[in-house]
Amino acid sequence: MARVSHTQLEDSDNFWYGFNSNELEVFRKYWVDSYSWKKHEAIINQFKQFKTEIEGIKVHFIHEPAASGYSKVLPLLMVHGWPGNVFEFYKIIPMLTDPRKHGIESDIAFEVVAPSIPGYGWSDQPKKTGFGQVACARIFRKLMERLGFKRFYLQGGDWGAVINTHLARLYPDQVFGIHLNMLPLLPGASTKAFVLDILGSLFPKYVFSSSVHHDHNMLAKMFTMVVESGYMHLQATKPDTFDNLVKNWKEQQ
Repeated sequence: MARVSHTQLEDSDNFWYGFNSNELEVFRKYWVDSYSWKKHEAIINQFKQFKTEIEGIKVHFIHEPAASGYSKVLPLLMVHGWPGNVFEFYKIIPMLTDPRKHGIESDIAFEVVAPSIPGYGWSDQPKKTGFGQVACARIFRKLMERLGFKRFYLQGGDWGAVINTHLARLYPDQVFGIHLNMLPLLPGASTKAFVLDILGSLFPKYVFSSSVHHDHNMLAKMFTMVVESGYMHLQATKPDTFDNLVKNWKEQQ
């Protein structure tokens, strides 16, 4: 059995042991045979892109000015998440910089700055250990100052939400406002909340007056998080292991 991989088991069509190799082959064939890099390169190149060095890291960023004719132009720092990059903003940036062109009646437009997180996309990876969300927030604040923005708006999702939350907390006087499309709510923020979570999972009808919450099961959600977050724990604690796995896979193709 030591030589039998999970992909050879009878029920290998599921994803219980991780990503299914049969499905992975579908993705591989798409990337090799169908995906057009030139097409997507043309899409990203419609935006103005730059690199600047901050704290020894070359940071790539999109800097797209607002179209003319708007009475108010607001600076906006948009930060992507994992496993994405700035490409995920290619549809929304034109709508923000020129809303009227896209059927949105507004006298307000945005000047958008969308950097690649260090280690993502076209930004250099950090050169020192310990680089985290706070360091990234500091770098992006310096980027905005370098571009001449003393105060600005923030938008972020996934890791972008975490980074921009740190930025807003560290430099509140420089932030007009913040919009997040990921709001993690951690259970057990207090002893009372923790006890209610447990009791609500076991006896929801006795804890919640509304029947809407009677299907509440925090224990099941916590179990799912533990079972499905193996990738996150590996990448957060041993990223070099994952890096070598990816390199070896690429070399074998």
